[in-house]
Amino acid sequence: MIHSVTMEDGDWNTHGSIRSWDYTCNGKKEVFKERREYDDEKMAVTQIAVGGHVMDLYKVYYGVFHFIPKPEKGCVCKVNLVWEKISEDSPEPINYMAHVKKMVTGVDDHIVNGQNSA
Repeated sequence: MIHSVTMEDGDWNTHGSIRSWDYTCNGKKEVFKERREYDDEKMAVTQIAVGGHVMDLYKVYYGVFHFIPKPEKGCVCKVNLVWEKISEDSPEPINYMAHVKKMVTGVDDHIVNGQNSA
């Protein structure tokens, strides 16, 4: 799904950093350029679109990933996607929602399998 990530400003953990993702969504290669914001107090990461294919359809597009600790072990990731269409003809971002779900599920599987192999 993800082919590459290029840091354009800052580094991986810097608030306000900008990175460009090359990925495939619904069989189509695309680019998503985002500015990353961190909220340590709320345990949240926000990816705000600043360029790429998604901006051809939406004036505003961002995802908030909120990590909620579980009492036993690990955490739950609550994802909110926010968008504003450029026009009424712009589609709902169903393909992007499915892409984010696959990506989060893949990360979860990787973490769980990594914990089980230790």
